[in-house]
Amino acid sequence: MNKKGFSLIGLVILVVLIAGLVIGFLVYTGKTENAKIENKVNEGVYKSTVYGYIDVVEYQAATNELTQKYPEITDGEYSVSELASLGVSPKGYKPVKGSVTVKDKKVTNYSLEFDKFYAYPGTSIDEVVIKEK
Repeated sequence: MNKKGFSLIGLVILVVLIAGLVIGFLVYTGKTENAKIENKVNEGVYKSTVYGYIDVVEYQAATNELTQKYPEITDGEYSVSELASLGVSPKGYKPVKGSVTVKDKKVTNYSLEFDKFYAYPGTSIDEVVIKEK
């Protein structure tokens, strides 16, 4: 007898292999999409942290002049530890290293290192660039 074509078992195996490849591909693309979303969320949290820190520095610079509870934050460059000694204490994440430049009670430049990322200004002071460690 001359057999042409595929056997039923061969077709079943072929369908199972193709289904496995399709499922594997869908799982992989779903994970990469979730990772992209998670990275965007983390970047947003990190940027908010930096904006919050800058706001606290500027607030404390204005407050120290009025209350005289801490020495005044004048124009110049300050390390993170110097700013902490001048009353800069934000809630949430705090930078572990870095520096901030203040002029006329406003932050004009910064380079900050947090536990999980680095932050520095982009093309303007209002643009935060995040680089994960």
